[in-house]
Amino acid sequence: MKSLKFVPLVCMMSLGMLGCDRPEKTVDQLRKEITEFRAVPDDQKSVVIEKNLAKLDSQILKLRTQSKLDQASFLQEQRDSLASDFGAAKVYRTLNDAKSALKGIQDVIQKTGEEFPNESPESASPAPSSIPETSVAPESSTPEAATPEASITPESTPLQQ
Repeated sequence: MKSLKFVPLVCMMSLGMLGCDRPEKTVDQLRKEITEFRAVPDDQKSVVIEKNLAKLDSQILKLRTQSKLDQASFLQEQRDSLASDFGAAKVYRTLNDAKSALKGIQDVIQKTGEEFPNESPESASPAPSSIPETSVAPESSTPEAATPEASITPESTPLQQ
């Protein structure tokens, strides 16, 4: 009969410990979540990690108010390390997103090049000219300048004298 009296007491203590909000548990949870985020990053996981970082901040603050400065300092170092790991994982995600976008652009350009191949200059027909090919007289106000006799010849240049 004596053992039956202790069963409810043990059950209540177990339930009480499950409800404990220990910072070490939050740190372990954050490690797990950041590892999962690195493997498959998504916005929902990011939000959960940010909430748990804020939760850890409040737990550290609570320890400081209770004058448990050594424990608070140790947890702050772990929190900073986790936040750094999370930041690196977000940068890695951003780089992968940028690579995917560039790959998509490259594929579109390549597909466009296949649909519209460049013509070689030999196979292309010459472009029609809108200007007729006729000789144009030099601009002058005198009619003699337009005649062949008025053109300059090597004999008439003053440098050869």
